[in-house]
Amino acid sequence: PPPPEPPPPPPPNVPPERLWRGSAALLNARFTGAQRRNASWQLENAGVVLTQFDGRFSSALPWSPCPKPLAREEVDRTWPSYCRDGESFQDRRISGSIIGLPMRRNHLPIPIFNLGAGVVLRPGGYTGVRCMYGVDGDIHTFRDACGDPCPGCDLHTKCLRSDEFARCVCGFGKCGGHVYPWGPGELDVVLRLHAKSWSFGYGGMGSFSGYNEAVLDPDLWIEHLPASIEAVFFVDPADPVCDIKQGKRQIGTCVESEAQARRIHGQMLQHYNLRRSDVRAPALVGLRPSNWDVPFRDA
Repeated sequence: PPPPEPPPPPPPNVPPERLWRGSAALLNARFTGAQRRNASWQLENAGVVLTQFDGRFSSALPWSPCPKPLAREEVDRTWPSYCRDGESFQDRRISGSIIGLPMRRNHLPIPIFNLGAGVVLRPGGYTGVRCMYGVDGDIHTFRDACGDPCPGCDLHTKCLRSDEFARCVCGFGKCGGHVYPWGPGELDVVLRLHAKSWSFGYGGMGSFSGYNEAVLDPDLWIEHLPASIEAVFFVDPADPVCDIKQGKRQIGTCVESEAQARRIHGQMLQHYNLRRSDVRAPALVGLRPSNWDVPFRDA
């Protein structure tokens, strides 16, 4: 008999299903291998892309950005959901950060925004970066984030070649009153600048310093759920960063972070009818900011 026909190709613009599931080992490999190859347009070469829950997520699906208005469930149409009004749709910029071993600076921990839980986003077409700042870009205050590319940071244009910016590092300093973003095609540039000169300025949790800020694409994220989320993470309560923040003990915050991550991870598995062993299931991992060699552990 003739050989069976091969399976049909995946639909256009949909990444093929991965034959592995998220795990701490995979995240650690991506973390230590960050920026060894050009990261521009290739998030898998940039490092680990993560975001922490900040109240700007769906109430119905707390691991998801706000859906478009017609796709929202009833709980996201009423108070207290952040998604309840038109402004949330206009301001669907999701703040994230990219971490990797090149950011290592002596005794300082991995710079992250706070001790809260969050998600690690899967690269390879499941999510995207709209633009990138080398510092905290304050994207929910500066309404032009990732808007008109001029003014913006670009090696190939003359947008920022005036005297006004001569002594300002674009994407890192307030050039002309604002920190302007780099486009997604310049990820390699901004990440190398950040690792070389800016990550060492980390002042600890709540200092708004040391980390970079990536503006993530919510549409790709939502389109490919649950595959767009590689892992749900929490800051490991056993890590030393949980003991120190401006002289105050923060172990309670890390315990709450773990409880939140476990709750949301369980909700995800139930919502998508997944078991932890399924290849499409997100991992649950602890992040140890003080451990640059093996920062993630399976939980």
